Amino acid sequence: MTATRIAPSTSAPPPTTATNRVSTSGVLGPAIASGVAVVLASLALGPLFDSGSWFGATLLTVLVVVVVGGVATWARLPLFLVPIAQVVALFSILVARFTSDAPLGFVPTIDAMTELRAVLSTGMGEVDRFAPPVPYSPGVSAVTAIGIGCVAIVVFVLQVNLRMPVVAGLALMAVYVVPALVLADGAPWWSFAAVAVAWMVLLISDERVGLASWGRVLRRSGRGGDYSAMSGLSSAALRLGAVAILAAIALPILVPSLADDVLGRHGTGVGDGPGTGVDPGQSGLDPFVSLKRDLLKLSDTTMFRYTTDNPDPGYLRVVVLTQYSGERWSAPTFVPTSQNRITDDLTLPVDFGNDTGGVSSLYSFTSTAFKDSHVPVPAHATRIKSLPGDWYVDETTGTIFSLDSDTGNATWQVQALDAKPTPTQLQASPSLSGADTESVRNASTLPPDVAALAAQVSAQGSTPYEQAVLLEQYFRKSFRYSTAAGTDQSSSALESFLRDKSGYCQQFAAAMALMAQSLGIPARVVVGYTQGTKEGPTSWVVQGKDAHAWPELFFKNVGWVPFEPTPRTAADGGGTVQVPDYSIALPTPTSPGGRTPVPSASAVSGSKLRGRLLEDSPGATSVDGPAADAAPDAWRVRLLLALLVVGVVLAAVPAVVRWLRRRRRLSATASAEDAWEELHDTARDLGIDWSDARTPRQAVARVIEREHLTGTDADAATRVGRLIERSRYAPVPPTTEGLADDVSTVRTALLTRVDRSTRVRAALLPPSLRRG
Repeated sequence: MTATRIAPSTSAPPPTTATNRVSTSGVLGPAIASGVAVVLASLALGPLFDSGSWFGATLLTVLVVVVVGGVATWARLPLFLVPIAQVVALFSILVARFTSDAPLGFVPTIDAMTELRAVLSTGMGEVDRFAPPVPYSPGVSAVTAIGIGCVAIVVFVLQVNLRMPVVAGLALMAVYVVPALVLADGAPWWSFAAVAVAWMVLLISDERVGLASWGRVLRRSGRGGDYSAMSGLSSAALRLGAVAILAAIALPILVPSLADDVLGRHGTGVGDGPGTGVDPGQSGLDPFVSLKRDLLKLSDTTMFRYTTDNPDPGYLRVVVLTQYSGERWSAPTFVPTSQNRITDDLTLPVDFGNDTGGVSSLYSFTSTAFKDSHVPVPAHATRIKSLPGDWYVDETTGTIFSLDSDTGNATWQVQALDAKPTPTQLQASPSLSGADTESVRNASTLPPDVAALAAQVSAQGSTPYEQAVLLEQYFRKSFRYSTAAGTDQSSSALESFLRDKSGYCQQFAAAMALMAQSLGIPARVVVGYTQGTKEGPTSWVVQGKDAHAWPELFFKNVGWVPFEPTPRTAADGGGTVQVPDYSIALPTPTSPGGRTPVPSASAVSGSKLRGRLLEDSPGATSVDGPAADAAPDAWRVRLLLALLVVGVVLAAVPAVVRWLRRRRRLSATASAEDAWEELHDTARDLGIDWSDARTPRQAVARVIEREHLTGTDADAATRVGRLIERSRYAPVPPTTEGLADDVSTVRTALLTRVDRSTRVRAALLPPSLRRG
């Protein structure tokens, strides 16, 4: 009896060298699939470059990462060492490709890494400097290769080591998001198709490995055959379908450019064009997302230059937003016609009163990195010349737009009137009559608390002009500038901005425009650039950090007048922001004591929110709130934090997967084999000897003997072994009641008999997750 039980243990185990490696078929297929998937996904980056020269380094990087990961997995290195080996290989191939003095040509020493860092830094600068398509350079190629290499590591670990192809596909989707956000027209449709095919490659590879682990696929012939070669793919189809539905719902929300660019919709109005009801001859724009991107980068990239004989040019309009839906400001529908097509002799409509006057000035623009379907022009432009392509002017807002042309490398000249109103003219502007209040209908969508705040802040103003100045001063004196706020423009976001007294130019412009409308003053929001920085007697340069948004208010007999509520300084890239003379020249009304009245929280009652909105901000000045926003190394801190978060999440994945598997196996609906597999995996995680050549009774007897189980622990293990054998061989399967409790008892007993380091390793890097 004893010899019979011992014989399997003496003859079954193969040599150690054989058990230390995973079968080649269990690694080769998934590894090739992960490499092919990453290469396919990387093709989505093609539209970002002006040639395919970048692809060679990226392909080589993916190949090296996959090969090193495959060898490490086949040799059964601990799971946490696989990505480490791949990272070393990644930097080795980058050093070999982009440096010249590394030992042996590829060893990533400190000197070699310093040289590589300089190459990457140059590449990042070129990425910021050029608008897509970016010209090829070693730096740009290195930046792309290291990014795709990191994606390859994540996909490999999830696909090959953890067998989680659905999650691995999310890493591929991250590659697609880059061109979707960066390209002005969004990512082309074929780039999404490439990522989708890559994801399917991962799913199909995983299913083939799963099926192969059961042996040769059997096919039933003849009548009643209900099996097919593709039946094993059903679970993958369900997972892919669920993820596709979630992606279809979430991506257009999370990535605003997808809604219009990927789906082929351009325009915001409804016309008589064919198809979807959107006139193909109309153009609309929501520019706040690109504005926020430019402000966060604080880019020194030169967008365009211009010369002018105007010694004090004003802000440069790009798009005028006139419509507020209760959720966001948006541009009106721009309709091109033969009457508003730009020609050298077309006189542009002006939007100021006859009493304003103004001296005509000439502006000559040269675009460098600015490439858009809208043209930056000074206010009160009367004529535009030499603009290449087909361009049109919106007669209501003065926005210059095109359906098929852009400003890339273009030059153009603009004649504009330098019409700056005086405080006297603005003070004399009368309030709007009933017929004119149609233009301020947006006020009806404003939350009552915000309207009450506007009334309280401007209570000392006796004219629309005085009310506007009070609103501007309220923002500039009581708020601070910060780019930490999001791009949400909803009513709740507006209330949060007014409560927290912190935001950037978008929030200031939108809030002041809406509050002015609640007072009966027509208002709109303009997105464009400040005048930039003066380079010479008549020349100016406008950089990415000069992107700006500001409100314009309408005054009868004067026209649309810009105001500046945003308190920016040179430290946050806002050194070119200017407060108009007419908003600071007229003293605001004062109280009998000589002090400017400050709204108090008690003045507006009936709502806790009103009190919070009207609270003063002690010490608030026109200095940027979070200093880190302007720190030159802030992006490195954010990158390190992001990498730390990603690392923690990836490190927790095995533990979460193992916990979910144990929870399923010990549930009330689990089978006896599920419970047996859980006991088997527990022993494997803890390094306890377990041979599949033994019967269930022999296996538990071996565990009891080796781990010195006694009492209730030994009894529970014995019951588990007996019940498993009865469930396999008895004519009537026994009930599994109490089986999960017995397995839990044995598992707890085993955990208490190993040291702490073994328990931690079993929890964070469970060997039972490896298959092959």
